[in-house]
Amino acid sequence: MSLIKKIIVSDSAKNSLISREIAVALFKKIIGSESNIEFDFTNIEFISRSFADQFYKLKIEYEQNQNSKIQIVNANENVINMLDIVSQTQNSTNREFQPVPIIKFSNSEMLSDYLFSI
Repeated sequence: MSLIKKIIVSDSAKNSLISREIAVALFKKIIGSESNIEFDFTNIEFISRSFADQFYKLKIEYEQNQNSKIQIVNANENVINMLDIVSQTQNSTNREFQPVPIIKFSNSEMLSDYLFSI
């Protein structure tokens, strides 16, 4: 049976998690841990997309490097939905980039003429 280290997320923030820095601070609490991790989201009402993005990236990195599992418990529907949305955007490995032309104008009149010609 493996050990589980429980992190109470609300100890790091009131009821909203809005920055990448908070996600980094949460993961600093588990550095060197050799157990599975449980993040308890009790009393957390909202997470921002930036927090969710950073949390998800750190979660994947931790699970791969430590060969451990991170579980999210007691999360409300808003938190789960945001983490789910972010997880779907992280798997885009074959992105296509197209060059965008850069057009410079020496004055606003030239810009206006260009925009009206399109």
